[in-house]
Amino acid sequence: MYTVFAYENIEDGPNPTAFLHNIGVAVSSDGGVTWHDYPVKINPDITAKYDNQFVNVDVDKSGVVYVAYSDNHGIFYQYSTDHGQTFSAPVQVSQGADTAVMPWLAAGERGKIDLVYYQAVGYSGNPEAATADVAWKVVMAQSLAAASPLPAFTYTTVNPIVHHGGVCEGGVLCTGNRDLYDDFGVQASPTTGFASIIYSDDQYQNDANHKPNATFNCTAAESDSSTCDHTNIATQTAGTRIFTTKGK
Repeated sequence: MYTVFAYENIEDGPNPTAFLHNIGVAVSSDGGVTWHDYPVKINPDITAKYDNQFVNVDVDKSGVVYVAYSDNHGIFYQYSTDHGQTFSAPVQVSQGADTAVMPWLAAGERGKIDLVYYQAVGYSGNPEAATADVAWKVVMAQSLAAASPLPAFTYTTVNPIVHHGGVCEGGVLCTGNRDLYDDFGVQASPTTGFASIIYSDDQYQNDANHKPNATFNCTAAESDSSTCDHTNIATQTAGTRIFTTKGK
């Protein structure tokens, strides 16, 4: 069993400028009775911030452990081939200077992963401070060689616009826009190998697959507000899959 977390050092406690600037993994080999902690990413810069929603973990069919996270600007992952005791160097998945947040990870056969996130094209600032002209989209990055020093990724835009403006990552402590509600996830079918992605969307749509939320009177004028907020699911129907044989 594995669980991941962001943490600061004990000596950082009295320092009000210190954030959760490290990432760790807790590993249990006896069904959760005992746990051992190991570092994934140690950043000596105490102003680095990895408690952005969310640090997450998955394990591929061969036992390689993957940890994905955001530094509030880019999306990264690291992998371990020794059950979480040591990890590779960080690999940046998100592209260019764009801001990307809220990574979620699904692992399949050895080295095959799907990694999804929200991305603001052309914006490189604080996600919470994004102005109303900044559009966020849903992206899936897929690699078939993620457990190697030089992984290659292919990128698919799942939904071109799901929100404009700020994205709050403070959970229930948010003081700004929280329309995306930390609601994100991806899983791959062990029988088809295709990904299904669940995500939030606060845009007005009215077509066969997207009916406006009549309960909350969602109209075109209410886009980018909680009135139109809803959950979407998108399932891959073709292309490369991360499982080619049945069973995980």
